[in-house]
Amino acid sequence: MADKLSKQIKRREKKLNAIAKKEVPRAAAKALNDTIKIVRTKVVRGVAKSTKIQSKHIRKKVFISRATARKQISKLYAYAQPVSAVSLMRSATLLKNVRRGTNRRGVRVAGRQFNRAFINVRRASGRFQVYRREGLARLPLEVVKIPLQREAEREMKAHSAKAMQTVLRKKLLHELRYRTKKYTR
Repeated sequence: MADKLSKQIKRREKKLNAIAKKEVPRAAAKALNDTIKIVRTKVVRGVAKSTKIQSKHIRKKVFISRATARKQISKLYAYAQPVSAVSLMRSATLLKNVRRGTNRRGVRVAGRQFNRAFINVRRASGRFQVYRREGLARLPLEVVKIPLQREAEREMKAHSAKAMQTVLRKKLLHELRYRTKKYTR
């Protein structure tokens, strides 16, 4: 009787050690990754709303570093490169008429008016670009771009702390329940 009981205790102890060594780090990594995905979505939507740029252009500039069972850190990166104004214009519109999208004062893109700007074709590549003269002279020209970094940083600060407090706890509890269920059989 005592021998049978000691075998059961050892078996349970082995299961608990397996849970502690394997499943808890995996559950924590999965919860972190799920939480950072939610934060990324909220950041992209917030930046898209504040800059009036489609989410697909912003999503290309926001990246995630995933957590693993050994490395329990997940990070969200937003690169500082601004979005080129011509990438927000439709290519079919540009091909029909280079003047389209322009008005008397300049070019209007994504709800923003860029005074003294114009659309032109690059000679070397044959691609369209929105330019603006820096002064009254013919040259130099600057490419018109819409900055995103300030809005991205603001959105990341607003959503990351809130999500880590609310979403991470729920995700971690769900993952632990799911992963320990197979050991209770």
